[in-house]
Amino acid sequence: MSNPGMKVAIVNLTGGGLSYGYINYLSEVLPRMLRHPRVSQIYVYVPPGFSQYFAGMLAPECLRQCEGGLRGRRQLRLNLGRISPDVVFFPGNQWMNLGRIPSVAMIQSMLPMVMPFGGNGWLDLVKNLVRARLTRIACERTNRVIAISNYVQEFLMNNWHIAPTRIGMVYHGVNLPPAAATMRIPVSIPGDWHGKFLFTAGSMHPYRALNDVLKALAVLASQGVRPPLVIAGGVDLDRTQLPY
Repeated sequence: MSNPGMKVAIVNLTGGGLSYGYINYLSEVLPRMLRHPRVSQIYVYVPPGFSQYFAGMLAPECLRQCEGGLRGRRQLRLNLGRISPDVVFFPGNQWMNLGRIPSVAMIQSMLPMVMPFGGNGWLDLVKNLVRARLTRIACERTNRVIAISNYVQEFLMNNWHIAPTRIGMVYHGVNLPPAAATMRIPVSIPGDWHGKFLFTAGSMHPYRALNDVLKALAVLASQGVRPPLVIAGGVDLDRTQLPY
């Protein structure tokens, strides 16, 4: 008798949105999981309004929406009970009790645990404390935890005393660089710079530690080297006070 393969449900429990980094991660992981010989079917649950990003990867009946709140969680449990997955994967620092269905949680963000206060307003502080608590609950109650780096793995073992046998480490990895002929210099970068500048990418929030980049510029300046600094990332001035 042939092995029917595993039926996997990927449940994205969030506050109602998905970041571009999160979307990119799922977009890269889904095709690889679908090609795995031990996986027969994947169901993906995303917040309303985000199905479009994954529509071409899955059959329509395998891409579903999950609402927030108690009513949404109740409906999600009913849906998962109907499809009876062999395992449920929670990629985003959260988890929910699904009875006997095995579950795996992945810790993507360490910000709430290691830097909940740094430069954030009181609203973000409260949110980070809640996120840290939800992350710890996920790590303690799920069947398996995926850490995306050795740092995360050591934090889980040393700070939260999660058994090493329950932790698997899986780095995100990187894509191959695009062909040089396809790359274009942004119009905001002067053409005569020719790569002689410091570059950092990511949203401009206190936890990004852009002050380290400024310190590096000061060190270079003391050596007579003054390269321009290029920052690729947005900033929400209504929620974040940058200390720079």
